[in-house]
Amino acid sequence: MDLEKPPAMLEERFGENPDYSWMLPARYYTEPAIFEREKREIFFKGWQFAGHREEFSEPGSYKVYDFFDQSIILIRCPNSEIRGFFNVCMHRGHELLKGAGTVKRILCPYHAWSYDLDGSLHAAGNSENVAGFDRGDVCLTPVRVEQFASMIFVNFDAGAAPMKQTMAGLDDEFRAAIPGFDDLTLVQRDPFEVQANWKVVVENFVECYHCPVAHEHVMAGSNSLLKKSFETVEHPHYMSHIIRANSHENPSYNFSPDDAIQDVFLWWMWPNIMFMSHPAGANFHVFNLIPRGPDRTAQTMDFYSSSKTPAKGDWEMFEFNADDIANEDVALCESVQRGLHSRGYKPGRLMVDKERTYRSEHCLHHFQRLVWDALNGDAP
Repeated sequence: MDLEKPPAMLEERFGENPDYSWMLPARYYTEPAIFEREKREIFFKGWQFAGHREEFSEPGSYKVYDFFDQSIILIRCPNSEIRGFFNVCMHRGHELLKGAGTVKRILCPYHAWSYDLDGSLHAAGNSENVAGFDRGDVCLTPVRVEQFASMIFVNFDAGAAPMKQTMAGLDDEFRAAIPGFDDLTLVQRDPFEVQANWKVVVENFVECYHCPVAHEHVMAGSNSLLKKSFETVEHPHYMSHIIRANSHENPSYNFSPDDAIQDVFLWWMWPNIMFMSHPAGANFHVFNLIPRGPDRTAQTMDFYSSSKTPAKGDWEMFEFNADDIANEDVALCESVQRGLHSRGYKPGRLMVDKERTYRSEHCLHHFQRLVWDALNGDAP
């Protein structure tokens, strides 16, 4: 395919070259069959955010992590390693644990089979009277777990490449942008729901073409953050955005030039996790998307700070992003989802400019390209 020429006018005009590509077809956001394929080819093969290492403070600290119809136990072993096991007893299939807490052993509430923290069977009542029963033959089924930049991630694909390989450099970017990153603590976790496809939510996050229109109180006019500098970098499985805000020069922000962070940092990680840090003291946000169906996405918004009781200005900035900006984005995404069901809608042209400015949708194309490749193979 000649990438210097626009493609033929086909029914599906999404293409490899962002300069000439159109949006993915609307059915990618509405059809249950495509959503089921995404489960298999994207979500169960991708690294999923499951929490922060401080949630596992001592041996036996556990958390049950549910993803679609799968339930996982994340637990800290005596050697401090955090491991993952399917939350199911190997006797008759009863779920083992609920919620979060601390245990010395994992005990099944159905027949009291017990497992050590490494997943091996500790005891099974009456097993001494069962012919040929060998405890060594029984253990919980493990799940891939990795700690990356103080966070815990799960992958259901035993053959998935490690995060240090697929996300190489992302953890360094976190630490370079956020002073004391590894010492940040979880202050608040807010759950909410968006009546939109998960891809609509990601696409809204990775482009700023909409910013001066939808967030005009901070992004429009002569004092717009975007007037300072907007930088984007595409990596194979994550993207970085930096808005050089110089917060003390912008009347939308009331913070000191001595604050630890002066700019807006945004990151997206394949497939469904976003991160942000805003002008204030050291802070970090994790936006975790949990798809519930073609038209519905659950989301958690984590706020990490250098203290469990952030400074007044830091807290105000978090609330501004959580309430004002996030609510505006939710309304946008839900309107888009309704529009994608319209019989009158045909996929639009991606607005990609040569200079890759804040008005360009090249990062949106990068995301859609990964989706297309995961579901169909190489893009046309």
